[in-house]
Amino acid sequence: MAKQVINIGTAANDGSGDPLRTAFTKTNENFTEVYNTSQSSFNLANTVNVSVQSSFTQANTANTRAQLAFDTGNTVNVSVQSSFGQANTANVKAQAAFDKANTTSNATITIVSLKSLVANSASYADFQTAIASL
Repeated sequence: MAKQVINIGTAANDGSGDPLRTAFTKTNENFTEVYNTSQSSFNLANTVNVSVQSSFTQANTANTRAQLAFDTGNTVNVSVQSSFGQANTANVKAQAAFDKANTTSNATITIVSLKSLVANSASYADFQTAIASL
């Protein structure tokens, strides 16, 4: 609907303008159009805001999932690295004990005797003690 202009006449109270009822009918119709348009715009803006918020929430959820996967991956890497470090430390200690046994004893260590030491050791410490005593 186009804007409806109220005819106010050429001079005050000259009778050439719109009657009072016609003037207020036009006023009501103009306001109705303004309110309907602004309400539609308001609803559209709210819909856009909700869509943007939803996208933002989805992006944050995806970022959180990616961060959790990254943290989990790093934790696994650290655990693996720690296991390698512990295994290497154990290997170095075993090698040191083996070297010590070879340099301080005239006993002959064979694969069979080494397997027997390992089989009879309840823990790594027991194995070290057995090696050290050779």
